[in-house]
Amino acid sequence: YVMKDYNNEMKTLDTGLQYDPDNYILLNNKGYTLLLMRKYNEALECFKASLKIKPDYATASANLSDCYRAMSDSSKVKN
Repeated sequence: YVMKDYNNEMKTLDTGLQYDPDNYILLNNKGYTLLLMRKYNEALECFKASLKIKPDYATASANLSDCYRAMSDSSKVKN
């Protein structure tokens, strides 16, 4: 995340998810990467999938809230 190499990060996460598609941590991390890339709808799906597997995962819950907030803020921006 520090290097902002999000495309490479996505490849790594997708590879991990191929081997372990129910890994709630990888799903959350993919969602976070998508959030940083401003791909909000895709990020939401990842956070929701993570929480479906582990409903008490506080990090995914917080990231889901952040994503909704970012979506709301971006809809207020006038082009």
